[in-house]
Amino acid sequence: MINRDGSGQRSLTSEDMTSMYPRWSPDGKWISYQARKPSEPNDSSNVFLIEAANPGMPKNIGRGSSAHWISDSSLIFWKFPNSWLLHVDGSPPQKYFEDSTFAFPVDKFILFFDNHAGKQGFFKVKKGDASDKAVKISENINSAVHDVAGKKVYMINSSNELVRLDVVTLKVEKIKGVPLGSYSSSIRPDEKEMVYSDRQTRSKLVIIENLFK
Repeated sequence: MINRDGSGQRSLTSEDMTSMYPRWSPDGKWISYQARKPSEPNDSSNVFLIEAANPGMPKNIGRGSSAHWISDSSLIFWKFPNSWLLHVDGSPPQKYFEDSTFAFPVDKFILFFDNHAGKQGFFKVKKGDASDKAVKISENINSAVHDVAGKKVYMINSSNELVRLDVVTLKVEKIKGVPLGSYSSSIRPDEKEMVYSDRQTRSKLVIIENLFK
């Protein structure tokens, strides 16, 4: 964690773990992240919580990855082959959608991917509705979601290109100037700038200004 002016840098996690994808809870009370030991396989990650105002021993709330907050006290996370609901209070995880392999919240919707034979695709459903009321968005966008800004989702499509999806109009736009294979993009809330990791020749961070002139 670090202050806006660059001061007060402090480590929140153990150096003997590979820690990734920190996310603030909506009320700013918690920071979630996923972590595993370097010697463990990629699918062995657990989801941890740290109290932002009083960091202490991280709280392990379950095996999984790609956790996204849907309220101040609960998260959706992915654990093959379903999406599950995790709770801050440590109560047992619950299956979120029986037929979902990966789900995450955007505005008033839950978006999810289904890879079952004959049902493959990317869907959206209003929060609180069952998955059988979902609307199919696309068959060609994979599950590499990078960031969310308002009602827009930034993600990698089947051609390995970064695109922006409007979950209301379902319009998809390709983001220009981003090399194929770029990773970990993060979008400013006003969508004027984006930072991403370029791993084509060497690992570096790149900022693109004026995304949509």
